[in-house]
Amino acid sequence: MEDYCPPLYLVTFSYSADSQTFKGTYRTNSEQECGHEFEILYNPKHPSRNTGSDGLTQSWATMTGFVLVVIAILAGLWLFVKLGWEPGFR
Repeated sequence: MEDYCPPLYLVTFSYSADSQTFKGTYRTNSEQECGHEFEILYNPKHPSRNTGSDGLTQSWATMTGFVLVVIAILAGLWLFVKLGWEPGFR
């Protein structure tokens, strides 16, 4: 069995693209020196999307949308059962 050690540090960074400054974050197990430079790539059509971010901080909106869709599906199924509705497939 492997031991999993969750990341202990949250690194924030910023970069300039298209005359704007964007910020990102990633998690790491090791302490990073302040001012350390590293290369990232970004999408010119969507400069806020980059290869440096780990996506954990940006995924909350996606997860919230997913949870809302699941709740809507479950509510619809509950209505079918509770009200005795039958699917209209014939």
